[in-house]
Amino acid sequence: MKRHALTLIGQHTLSTLSAIWVISNLLVWLSLLILTLPVLWVLKPLGQEQALEPWIGWIYRSAVRIDSFWMLRVVGIQLDIRGEIPSHPSPIVIVNHQSWFDIPIVQEIISARGPRLSFLVKRSLVWVPVIGWICVLLGFPRLRRTGSPQDRALDLNAVSQAAEQGVNARHALLIFAEGTRFTPKKRTDQGSPFDHLLRPRVGGLAAACQIFPEGTPIIDLSIYYDGSSHFWRCLGGATKVICVDVSSQPITEKMSVETFLNERWRAKDAWLRSQRKTRLNEMSAN
Repeated sequence: MKRHALTLIGQHTLSTLSAIWVISNLLVWLSLLILTLPVLWVLKPLGQEQALEPWIGWIYRSAVRIDSFWMLRVVGIQLDIRGEIPSHPSPIVIVNHQSWFDIPIVQEIISARGPRLSFLVKRSLVWVPVIGWICVLLGFPRLRRTGSPQDRALDLNAVSQAAEQGVNARHALLIFAEGTRFTPKKRTDQGSPFDHLLRPRVGGLAAACQIFPEGTPIIDLSIYYDGSSHFWRCLGGATKVICVDVSSQPITEKMSVETFLNERWRAKDAWLRSQRKTRLNEMSAN
């Protein structure tokens, strides 16, 4: 009992140190982004804002590398990546969404040495200190996600604008197709046919596929936490191994986005189920 209590204290201490590290890192690069604003205000009316892209991309990737160093070397998380990431300047990335910790994982896999990510974020995230400000400064598209027909149309327009920006500026566009983080309650309320996933929403990916050129890879990342996916616990190293299965499919003229997404979600759910079964068998054996 005493040993368990000491372990919990150690994990909470590491979680606190990790949070301080991440926030401090973001504040440093946020300051550089703010200093860039006057130059952006001058270049934007001239249509020359892309001249800043190498500088902003360097800021973004530097922040990712520093966070990844802490996550992998200090916290001691092992990323078990299965499959190859296609080399492409502006792919579309889809992923199952379980935790805020999904984001640093995807950033490490896609952006540490490749294109920076553009996120589709909820408008309410803008009011979150530091993180929201960075989303605004980096021009991440902000979605309403109320479900009303009017807001749905506005959200699809925002996705299309983000896709155009991704093609022109060579960004990777990240889409959480489920629209929200998975919980068993949400799965039940939604009547999802999957064990470990919510129903995927087709609209955002379909809108993006209309903008990105044929042949652009859709990179599908399936994330499995070998333990808790809770953000705070992951910061404290409670989950040591995170498995990521990688598959990709190029956009084609005749592809049905709905069929593709449903097929990927069935395969993703089966993979997550197999990972869970393997984990339970190992625990039973021990």
